[in-house]
Amino acid sequence: MDEGPTANSREDLLAKGEVDAFLAETMSNLSFKERQKGQEDLHGVSENITEQDDEIEKLLSEMENHLNKIKHGSIYELAESLCPSHVTNRDFRLMFLRGNRYDTKAASKQILKFLKMKEQLFGQEKLGKDITLEDLSEDDRVCFSNGSFQILSTTDRSNRHILFQMPGLRKFKRLENELRARYYLYMIALKSEETQLRGMIIVVYNLGNFQEQLNGVGFTEYTIQGLAIPLHFAGVHYCTEDIAQYGQARNFLNFLSVHPPSWARSRFQMHHGSHLECQYCLSTYGISTRDLPINSTNDAPILVNAHGWYKERCEKESFADLSQSDAPCTPQLNDVLFGRHKSQQEGNKMLRRVVESLAEAYDGANKGEKKDMAATVIREVEAAGGRFLKQNEADCRIWVEVSNSGAHEKVTQAFRNHRRAPPTKQKPPQVVVLDFYRPNDVLFGRHRNNDGNEYMRRRVLDLTAEYDQSTKFGKKVITDAIVREIQGLRGRFLAQRDEDDKWEKLPDDVARAKVSKQFSNNRRVRRNQM
Repeated sequence: MDEGPTANSREDLLAKGEVDAFLAETMSNLSFKERQKGQEDLHGVSENITEQDDEIEKLLSEMENHLNKIKHGSIYELAESLCPSHVTNRDFRLMFLRGNRYDTKAASKQILKFLKMKEQLFGQEKLGKDITLEDLSEDDRVCFSNGSFQILSTTDRSNRHILFQMPGLRKFKRLENELRARYYLYMIALKSEETQLRGMIIVVYNLGNFQEQLNGVGFTEYTIQGLAIPLHFAGVHYCTEDIAQYGQARNFLNFLSVHPPSWARSRFQMHHGSHLECQYCLSTYGISTRDLPINSTNDAPILVNAHGWYKERCEKESFADLSQSDAPCTPQLNDVLFGRHKSQQEGNKMLRRVVESLAEAYDGANKGEKKDMAATVIREVEAAGGRFLKQNEADCRIWVEVSNSGAHEKVTQAFRNHRRAPPTKQKPPQVVVLDFYRPNDVLFGRHRNNDGNEYMRRRVLDLTAEYDQSTKFGKKVITDAIVREIQGLRGRFLAQRDEDDKWEKLPDDVARAKVSKQFSNNRRVRRNQM
């Protein structure tokens, strides 16, 4: 007999109700203009910010006046005495002005919060300088390798960078290690004027193997740090399959209710459901699911981008991280290995298969399209959990991961090798027969209401405008991306056999044709409605 919800489940449902009510109340308390701006920011359709030099100089002058009123006896006065040129620098102050959407009072107050936070993390002697990798300890730098927080290599539809967080991967000796590493990442992101102007999107992916294991340790400290960083958070997306996580979201919103800026609450979105449901929700906000650092087939993280970002920072700062370079990297099955005698490596075989499938389009593409196609191939390898590795020059027993540019060169070389290779006789594709279909499968024929079909239709609808404006090559990339996306969610393209009602798995070229046909159907429907 059903005994009804338990005490814990009632508390979880109450937390969900409180969060939903709080978000609704927050939106109702904003003006129409503020609500509209918040929704535009979330969906990535905001207008570009255009700065006028005379107006900026006027705002910086106002900011100077505010700072002179509040700096006496403050951390700012100490920083100014240590290195006047650092805190009075125009670019330094403009960063805070942009982060606070040109509110001079808020920007001035945030500078004091920022300097206090910086002092707590790095000490007074660092107040007058930019933090580099040399200022981070080995324990700090380890936080970059676990991938728990990383800036994605691609942006959302509004060209804003995305900070993707997987709480279940968090690992550190002390909380300060992660806070210092996060500080460094934020400040590197803010070196881009584009990021200062457009802001950044935060995605907290708290599902499956990526679900928080540390019971919210550091929650308050991370929130305080975020409020002190001069970065405009244009949207915060919190994804979870556990309704109990609404309790943590409630704490976050309650914290924001007594801390400015008030508009931040209108840019917070909860997404509750499975991987498929949450990823679809993210896609509606202009965040491409095919670029997420997640291998959906085995619920494992993809760390190639995070490791590549760190290696590029080491190269730009001429920083030799001996703890990283001396550590051997053991090749795994799906890794792509550089050098000779690697033809039997599964990752190299996979690379050749992907290159072969795209070779014809690659040969007919222009320079920019070839660059995009090479990036697509790299994502395919990463999605399978693979890395691009080469042997250490000093010790061939040690394998090291190459930078993004090194991986790109490997892929373009693979295309060149394919062009030079003699033609081979194609083997007929192996027929795979199945007794049943799964929810995420895309079905041909009369079974068109499966979840996989519905997901395909929604993704096609999301990308229709981009598809219609694309070149022939661009259209192929989009259809291929949707096929790979569905396959990444364990979906297959199936047709029912007439002779025994069993299901046959269709090859990728037929799957792409199915997606392309859906785009054509959408175009025909729109014409009929005109």
